Amino acid sequence: MDETDKPTQPKRAPSTLTEQIAALEIECKYRAVKVRQAARMRDVVQLGVVDIRGEVVSHQNEIRGLRQLEIACENRLRELVGSHILELRGMRDMQLLVQMRSHFQHREWAHLKGRYPMMFREADSDAERIERRLERELDQKGNRRR
Repeated sequence: MDETDKPTQPKRAPSTLTEQIAALEIECKYRAVKVRQAARMRDVVQLGVVDIRGEVVSHQNEIRGLRQLEIACENRLRELVGSHILELRGMRDMQLLVQMRSHFQHREWAHLKGRYPMMFREADSDAERIERRLERELDQKGNRRR
């Protein structure tokens, strides 16, 4: 039996607290990279949820990677909301604006409700303001034509 015939050993789970914390730090860094690449809010929110078990739970405030991941998620979500709002601002068709706002509310921003309710409310109120502004602009154009 030579080297290639040896069965591979299964990856062992980190046993000491230090190893568990180190593994969690690596996991957080990996997730933070994925968060920065994510194009959908659902993906960002899911990546931000880390399963912490065992002794590590009582030490989670000491783990810098968790806080960095949380910051990366919030920053990426703000970027995505910003791009959605910019898209809404550029619209000049009321029906299309209402449809797109509804899309963002139900398909994207809905994922903010659990962990980021303030961001959801901000996005929703910005979208409402944009809708009201376009409505006023269209009313003014209609009045000028008369």
